[in-house]
Amino acid sequence: MPQARTNAARTDLVRLYRASEPDVLKPLLARAALGPDSRERVTGTASGLLADLRAAQARGWVNQFLQEYRLDSAEGVALLSLAEAFLRVPDPETADLLIADKIGDADWRAHAGKSSSLLVNAGTWGLVVGRALVGEAGTAAAARSSG
Repeated sequence: MPQARTNAARTDLVRLYRASEPDVLKPLLARAALGPDSRERVTGTASGLLADLRAAQARGWVNQFLQEYRLDSAEGVALLSLAEAFLRVPDPETADLLIADKIGDADWRAHAGKSSSLLVNAGTWGLVVGRALVGEAGTAAAARSSG
């Protein structure tokens, strides 16, 4: 019996090879149609999975960090581009310049104390202090180069 199913599947593949999308989808859509009971079970399962995923977003410091620094904020974009670019930094001097460039213009203080996570808030204060240090280093470097 498994051989017969395999042969039928191969026949279907040959028949459908390079077939138009409507010709392929029509029988699949008919097979995928759900009755009211099945649709209710699927909807219930999907709703439960979504609720679990939403609850999981509140747990874990990475998710909490991502919630605080969303990509619709300048700070979120700065952190994402810093993380992505940092993988290709060739030397410590370039790394310092990259960090100064990415954290120097963002308003990290606006995020201070906003998260329910102690770790996220500590990271935010690290960014606030880092921005201050980057600003001081930039001022000192500018004074050296102009003097």
